[in-house]
Amino acid sequence: MKKMYSKKNFLFIFILFIISAFFVLIMSYSTSPLYPYYFGGDSAQFQTIGKGWSKGMIPYKDMFDHKGPIIFFIDMLGFLLTGTSLGIMLLQIIFMFFTLFSLFLLSKLFFKNYIGGGIVYIFLALIILTLYYNGGNTVEEYCLPFIGISLFFQLKFFYSSKYDTHFPLYAGFYGITFAVCLFTRITNGVAVFCGIFVITIMLLINKSWKSLLQNILYFVAGALVIILPFCIYFSFHGVLKDLFFASITYNLEYQSYMESWILSPTGEEFKLWVIQYFSSYSIFITAYLSYRRNKKVFSAFCIIAGLSELYLFLSGAVYAQYAIITLPQIILLLNEIGFINGTKPEKLIIKIIGFSFITTFCFYALISILPQPADMHNNYQTPQEIGYESLLDMIPEEDHDSFIAYGPNIFKELYLLHNLMPCYKYFVIQEWHASFSQTVKNDIKKTFLEGNAKWILTEGDTPTIQGILDNRYFLVAQKDTYKLYSMIA
Repeated sequence: MKKMYSKKNFLFIFILFIISAFFVLIMSYSTSPLYPYYFGGDSAQFQTIGKGWSKGMIPYKDMFDHKGPIIFFIDMLGFLLTGTSLGIMLLQIIFMFFTLFSLFLLSKLFFKNYIGGGIVYIFLALIILTLYYNGGNTVEEYCLPFIGISLFFQLKFFYSSKYDTHFPLYAGFYGITFAVCLFTRITNGVAVFCGIFVITIMLLINKSWKSLLQNILYFVAGALVIILPFCIYFSFHGVLKDLFFASITYNLEYQSYMESWILSPTGEEFKLWVIQYFSSYSIFITAYLSYRRNKKVFSAFCIIAGLSELYLFLSGAVYAQYAIITLPQIILLLNEIGFINGTKPEKLIIKIIGFSFITTFCFYALISILPQPADMHNNYQTPQEIGYESLLDMIPEEDHDSFIAYGPNIFKELYLLHNLMPCYKYFVIQEWHASFSQTVKNDIKKTFLEGNAKWILTEGDTPTIQGILDNRYFLVAQKDTYKLYSMIA
């Protein structure tokens, strides 16, 4: 019997870890020490909340964003580890290791005991990931290992010839994946949820009532492993209702306001979707190839997942990082191309074209991304002049804990760059948050009306609080579109 803890296996694990560390170090611009004065957009917002949490502030009570708590929890742990973004990067490496391991497991469905082929597949997938990694520390990144391992368990079912039983422990892991997605962005688990749907249908068709019941119970138990601790914690702090409003209710309101980008696409948006969302719509090719080899249940899953993702990605904004959750589908496609056997000319042609296209696509991605790390490293070795710095310098140091920035994305990095913490829960992109929810808009008004922030830095229009600024504050100074207000004594 082959030893589980062989030198070969340890070497493989070490290689995966080194690849993970190298990828995150180079590509996670927002957390890597190679880019000390860059914290990203959304990542900066998550880091600010994580840093605040590490200092005793409570998400949803003291700091608001419309994401589930897991991203803030990870960033909080990162700051507790090192006091800087470096701690987050170390956690990213661990998550990336398990992501790569899940991709390797998926590749083993084709390669069996051939490790080298799996590593080649992992490299191809990582090259494609660079297209939409988006500076790192996104909610999708932390869902990936759960999605990848869940899909591996589901594919073992789809690749089999019997569909009358499903191992309940796998369903327990699906429950964990569901909870992780629920507490980041619920739509992140779309492919896994489609797999659960197809498995459920097959168990119903085969009247496997016992297996179905066991799977339901294990799924619920797995979900509660993640959900309960957060619910207990936020309930203890009196913000359980706020947790579910921010992570679920607000996002439903947000989705109802969103307009599909496909209704009036720009050339740039269409190009972004075609290139950066390839791993998503590639599942339709996987569906066709798997149907040809008579894996009809798996093919049906691919079609359902593909259509669900197509609706998801075409019905709102076309942000690159959304496609991260579809990365494992590259391995599914590579597997199906590899499964093409025989010496018939048409089969050989399909196989050659398939591998040639993916290789060419990866080469294009590699060429596109190569200059970025060097440029980012050179640009963010020193602080960048944004425009509001001279206004910030006017705030006395003793008043730094009574400051809030009110404005768009440009302020997301402000708190991290200048070692400040906001004194209100609505600390950035307030007008954007207010535009999707009347409840949030009213709460922003109430916060600024009843609060006692001595200093407010704004950029652009501020219609939600302009009346409050006019009545409670006076304009100290202005530079371009930036304005610094101080409370009237």
